[in-house]
Amino acid sequence: EIHEEIAGKADIIRLLHTMEADGERQLFYLAHITTWSFDDRTGPEFSAEGRGEYALEEVPLTSEGLDGIDLKPEEIAHVLRGAIGAGSLGAGVPL
Repeated sequence: EIHEEIAGKADIIRLLHTMEADGERQLFYLAHITTWSFDDRTGPEFSAEGRGEYALEEVPLTSEGLDGIDLKPEEIAHVLRGAIGAGSLGAGVPL
């Protein structure tokens, strides 16, 4: 997903959460994005006519930073808030 959405590379820090719904498993990782390129993104949403705009926005990994966005799925927002509250993420790291 990181490669497709932002043509980026990331250093995986750790598995953050596993979510299962409708027989599908999704893995969410805490990672540090090391590089990205808006010009090299791939996927159908970038080649479709009238696709709109996909902008990357850095959000501080703090409770205040999460308050400023509508993070989905809500389960991940809850997991992040709990980890921030417990001090287990390293607050201040861009999301």
